[in-house]
Amino acid sequence: MDNLTDFTTAAATVANPQTSAADLAAIAQNHPNLRPAVAGHPNAYPALLDWLNQTGDPAVQAAVAARRGVATPAPTFAPATSANWQPSFQPAASQPATAQPAVSQPPYQGYSQPSFQPSYQGYSQGYPAAQPAPRRGKGALIAVLIVVVLALIAALVILVIKPGGLGSKPTPAPEKVSPHAPWTANWGNGDQAAFTATAITPDGGVVAIGCTESATCQSLTDVTGGEIVKYNPDATLAWSHTYGDSTTVMEFSAMAVASDGTIVVVGFTDATSGDISSSHGGLDAVIAAFSADGTLKWTKAYGGSDDDWFNGVAISDSTIYVIGVTKSSDNGFSASSDDRDAIAASITLDGDLNWIKSYGGEGGDYFNGVAIASDGTIIVAGLTDSTSGDFPSSHGDQDAMVASLKTDGTLAWGKTFGGSGNDSFYTVAPGPGGSIIAGGYTESLDGDFPAMDDNGDAVVVSVSSSGTLNWSKVISGSDTDSVDALAVGSDGTIVAAGDTYSTDGDFADNHGGQDAFVLSLSSSGVQNWVKCYGGSSDDWFNAVTVAANGNIVVAGGTSSSDGDFPATNSAQDAVVASLTPSGALR
Repeated sequence: MDNLTDFTTAAATVANPQTSAADLAAIAQNHPNLRPAVAGHPNAYPALLDWLNQTGDPAVQAAVAARRGVATPAPTFAPATSANWQPSFQPAASQPATAQPAVSQPPYQGYSQPSFQPSYQGYSQGYPAAQPAPRRGKGALIAVLIVVVLALIAALVILVIKPGGLGSKPTPAPEKVSPHAPWTANWGNGDQAAFTATAITPDGGVVAIGCTESATCQSLTDVTGGEIVKYNPDATLAWSHTYGDSTTVMEFSAMAVASDGTIVVVGFTDATSGDISSSHGGLDAVIAAFSADGTLKWTKAYGGSDDDWFNGVAISDSTIYVIGVTKSSDNGFSASSDDRDAIAASITLDGDLNWIKSYGGEGGDYFNGVAIASDGTIIVAGLTDSTSGDFPSSHGDQDAMVASLKTDGTLAWGKTFGGSGNDSFYTVAPGPGGSIIAGGYTESLDGDFPAMDDNGDAVVVSVSSSGTLNWSKVISGSDTDSVDALAVGSDGTIVAAGDTYSTDGDFADNHGGQDAFVLSLSSSGVQNWVKCYGGSSDDWFNAVTVAANGNIVVAGGTSSSDGDFPATNSAQDAVVASLTPSGALR
């Protein structure tokens, strides 16, 4: 039915005993004052009653209890924590026409499940799954109609005594329970946007960072703003901040969250004024710390007269370790002539520099990812085309690289991997038994992890604590595929995320164009599952993290107007989503 956002129309609709389950779900979502009436309606299905009961509103709980014929209402909703990062009620999502990951069904079988997914406050949102009610006797129908009428009268009285009366629409109070199905959130401010990194915060929420006015957040020239966005555990927006403007170049590239909730963000900028700015020349590498409520605590810029940028960050105890790339050969940096060197730095939690060092040879050397190993050493992953220096390429044009650094920045060892083509690692994480897990891309048809074709395949490897290759896993279709981020769960499961243009092989469920994908591997590299996400246009994941309960959080971007998380704010939205341990959208 149309105009269910209008209160008068919704009130009349809920008073009609023939109102459909779908319309009841819409009214429950849009009109908190009418929820007692919805609870008493004869077509209020069990899953909707469960969701209403979890809102914590005593009047709603009383109506649900009366409807169910119990003396006291069910217990109220307990907010999610980081150990159980999900709303206590998880409605089912109906399957669209295109192939998508399976989702769990509600405990009531045999009912049809129409899909309701309007757009609300910048993110895709679904109503509780609608189901027809079982048949009831005439006496029961009269009883529930009495409850409906009484609840409706009470709702109307409450509304009339408020300023504006029936002519105004009520302002909903913050919800304790989200009816999202699935748990996804889109972000944008009218410009192109994408998320580059995400993390789960100590309060069970999610924070994501990225850039604006960029197709992929992988350019050093066309990114005009750094963004940081915090979501509550129920996917509602907590706060957001954007830095930079149309005259500047700025991107937030990587992040880590300290045990006290401090959010540490790294990236680059050429801004010479504002809260986050530089002063050394060209692009400067920047680091910023935010409190849990989004307040900027401090920011520092590092660099020489040429371009410098940070790609990754990890926190160990009271020390921040950052990695990146430099083209500068002054002000403490020592890049090779006309090329680029990898850099690493140690910084205190107050922003004071302990040390900064450069690594590489005569060619180009890049650190793309960093993590802290189980023994406290610093592990990094990247690529090199140098034929001498710290990690000489010995396999082909460009080799993937893994290195171990001591806490004072001394290079313990560096190893290269690949074949006769181009090979790169973009991400790294500590693995089971002291191993190192790295992921990226290979074009080599020979060597350590041969691709299935010369278009480029995604690859995940396990390396020992001394740099020996334990195993490799290539994930392939007939087009270009790449692993851009990975994380390791508490049970040793490896979860990787990235993007693919393939529509066959491991990515036969591609929705169209470029799809985001998530891959799950056992600790020994055996493939558990791989699934694609997106719509008919381009979608990609740049980041992934795993919660303590095994749920997966991914972040990236979408330019699709349909599918799993359609863009609603601009032609391209930043997107964050939560998946079950089996890959279903939550």
